[in-house]
Amino acid sequence: MGAVTFGQPGAALALQGGEDPSQLPVLIDKRYGGRHDHQLSLMFATTTFTKLTQGIGGYLAYQYNFIDMLGIELSGGFFSTSETFIMQRVRFNTGDEEPFLPDQYALQWTAMMNLVFVPVYGKMSFASEFDPAFDLFLLAGWGVAGVRRGFGNVGEGEPERFESELTWTADVGAGLRFYINDLFALRFEFRSWFYPEPGGNEVPEGGREISGVTSVLNFQAGVQFSFGGDS
Repeated sequence: MGAVTFGQPGAALALQGGEDPSQLPVLIDKRYGGRHDHQLSLMFATTTFTKLTQGIGGYLAYQYNFIDMLGIELSGGFFSTSETFIMQRVRFNTGDEEPFLPDQYALQWTAMMNLVFVPVYGKMSFASEFDPAFDLFLLAGWGVAGVRRGFGNVGEGEPERFESELTWTADVGAGLRFYINDLFALRFEFRSWFYPEPGGNEVPEGGREISGVTSVLNFQAGVQFSFGGDS
């Protein structure tokens, strides 16, 4: 048996035709996580749909819930980045000339503040012995980020050279959380960052300044710990 509810917990009974609450233990036990809850998440992150750069890293997030469906999250992460095979082929084909292309700046670190909206939650029951809860959440926010572009065509014996920038960034995301109990959950999400492409950096003679918006999509998975909150 499974159940999904939208909005307030009372909707669960309406979906079941108003049965005796004593006969619906899974639905009466509202989902884990809710008003005044504190949630701490630690996740592994990796880029998806890579073009010129790729990266892996870790992400830490703290969330406080004002109500069951709405909270605020403070988060940050660090990423180890490298150029993809496509970019390596571009460098091979351009020889000693440094290519200036959009989306060359990779995300190194980020610090964000997000609003988190939880429109869907539910519980799954397996013979009434194990009934993990789950919810679907959406998030959007604003913050700052460090981005970096590499210069691969350096002279023989010279160290690899990088150019780093500090910029603003916005993000949107969606994910699922599976609550094993009232303290522990598994968290899975896709999150996309958007930041301006720095321009006017060592543009070669006859070249053009690169400007625009870079988008980086990450898949993140990890664990979440909950504490506090209303019973």
